[in-house]
Amino acid sequence: MVSASPSRGPPTPPLRYPRFPLQVALEAALCFAFPWSSYYAAEALQLSGIVAILFCGIVMASYTRSNLSHHARELTTEMFECLAAIAEAFTRTPGP
Repeated sequence: MVSASPSRGPPTPPLRYPRFPLQVALEAALCFAFPWSSYYAAEALQLSGIVAILFCGIVMASYTRSNLSHHARELTTEMFECLAAIAEAFTRTPGP
């Protein structure tokens, strides 16, 4: 929907949320997909999923962060902080 009027000037598109490039979204998605897939692979093999995530986190900390773009690094940091806050809120809620 583009509005135009002689008194308002040239037509202006509606405001939209900023869009991340596809590469940034793909990098952020892979940072979430690898620990998730390592957990499910370990569970399928009847191994400890928590240890698999721990090992995956150690390996990803040494290789992934330095290879991410600046925007993907910011996006993944903010998303992990948000998920950590949500998880902490659920674990600290009082029981019945």
